[in-house]
Amino acid sequence: MEPFLEALMHRVLVGDGAYGTLLASRGLVVGGGVGPVLNIAKPNFVLSAHQEYLDAGSDVIETNTFGADPMALSAAEANVTSFDVCKAGAELARQAADGKAYVLGAIGPLFRSSAKLTDDERSDCIAQQVKGLIAGGVDAVLLETYPDLPELLFAIEAVRSASADVPLIAQMAFTLAGTTTTGTSPERMLKALADQPVDVIGANCGGGESAAIEVCRRMVELTEKPISIFPNRGLADFDDHGRPIYIESSDYFARSARRLADLGANLIGGCCGTTPEDIRKLKVQINARKPSMRHMRVPAEPAAVEETREPIQVQATLDADLRTRTGGVADVAPPRG
Repeated sequence: MEPFLEALMHRVLVGDGAYGTLLASRGLVVGGGVGPVLNIAKPNFVLSAHQEYLDAGSDVIETNTFGADPMALSAAEANVTSFDVCKAGAELARQAADGKAYVLGAIGPLFRSSAKLTDDERSDCIAQQVKGLIAGGVDAVLLETYPDLPELLFAIEAVRSASADVPLIAQMAFTLAGTTTTGTSPERMLKALADQPVDVIGANCGGGESAAIEVCRRMVELTEKPISIFPNRGLADFDDHGRPIYIESSDYFARSARRLADLGANLIGGCCGTTPEDIRKLKVQINARKPSMRHMRVPAEPAAVEETREPIQVQATLDADLRTRTGGVADVAPPRG
């Protein structure tokens, strides 16, 4: 196989789908549990999940290591080290890939209790994961589902302190509003990462297929780096027990993936709610495609604000506004699902 980054330039690669969704559906991950611990506790189940995605057509699979940082493992009272969990996860994915698919080492934002740590301690939490993943044989490290730009930049620095040359992918989670939950836009993300030692930029999770398409459209116009997009399958509803369920169809997910390829994405997979069946249909839509040509644009400079501009008059309340009009119009978001 050619190196991972070279392959991205020659064809659109198909990623895998969610592991939490798949493992939870089989009763292997319950409330408070940490899925990555299964890499050591029940490796055959994790290996089987990888194999299902490979059989569905994945060219790229992720390690089952999202949330395997020391603080998360400690909170779950898991008597294992972050390095060992990540190394085992990488070895399982590598075994399943068997030289026929690429392996990405997944790292998510640090567990919330890490806020009490020093910067050096937080950096070490990330470095432990990176070293374990590299020891297990990953082709690249994937920072995914980051909502906060400073936290992502910190994680990039921590990865590079552990390895200067491992290929690195940086993904943030964007909502239907077009920003992360902390207000970072795709444009701001790309500007911040322009000079960072990152090889691939992208998005995952967030607001489902429509949000992913909009984010991809904005990203491909502003960077020549490869783009990776892993959307959720729609937005989650919840069952009577408060567990997330995803009712969006696999066909819609796959057609949306084709749209991402049309826009110029280089790596396309799935996040929350996606299963091997979704990846199978995605593969049919974009099998053996070459990356689409992009049309770069230069961001326009913001217009100077005129000091003499008249202030805009705004009604104080909706009630006052309606009293002055013969009718009103309201934008209403559609129900989730």
